[in-house]
Amino acid sequence: MRKPTLGELKELVELLDDFNVCMLTTISQEGHLHSRPMALQEPEEDMPLWLISSTTTSAGRHVAQRRELNIACYRSSDMAWISIAGVGEIDAERERIRRLWKDGWKTWFTEGPETPGIAILKVQPISVTYWLPEQSRAGLLFEFLKSRFTHEYADVGPNRTFDLGKRDLQAARRT
Repeated sequence: MRKPTLGELKELVELLDDFNVCMLTTISQEGHLHSRPMALQEPEEDMPLWLISSTTTSAGRHVAQRRELNIACYRSSDMAWISIAGVGEIDAERERIRRLWKDGWKTWFTEGPETPGIAILKVQPISVTYWLPEQSRAGLLFEFLKSRFTHEYADVGPNRTFDLGKRDLQAARRT
């Protein structure tokens, strides 16, 4: 794969900032894929992509056993999407959890930041594919319909696929 341009990184960061929820896919010890919705968290300087999780959930257990994961986001208003392949790391450092604590998490972590098992799931992206429509929703629908009658592929614009380095997202946020 290739390295991204600065423009692509900025575009990716802007698109990521539009999403609040993702589908996190992990691999079980038996090798099965498991997906669940998770809330994306505000980027931190040393954690540009992270989720709040628990060591007692399937997500936490799977990442502890096999670090490979995928995060996918979809926006129905214009059909934009992102798929990020990466590796996860469970961080149960209490001080960091206390510092990042949000009251909205209390729904899942009833004892607050002291809830047993609460952890940060850090995601280190390895590669990304994303698509941003280059035309309106009506234009996309026209392309879809046209392809049905012409038997040609719909021209909906290119996907962008590239490798991500360890500091690429942080660098894009700083510019």
